[in-house]
Amino acid sequence: MTANAMARHGARPWRMTAADYTAALGKGGSTPLAGPPAASPWDPGLALAMEASGSTVMEERLLPALLSDLTRA
Repeated sequence: MTANAMARHGARPWRMTAADYTAALGKGGSTPLAGPPAASPWDPGLALAMEASGSTVMEERLLPALLSDLTRA
């Protein structure tokens, strides 16, 4: 979905890196992936990290970081 939005609309991923994913995993409450992770051409390490952990991270888990980014912008 993200790669499609990037290609079609020039979108830029925000808080969607392997480092963001790994930090969110450390907060617990993740669920198993339903299949293989999608490719992440903006950060190939993201798909690799997802494959290695086998877990999802819901966007809501990143809400504090996203809000912090907005207040600093």
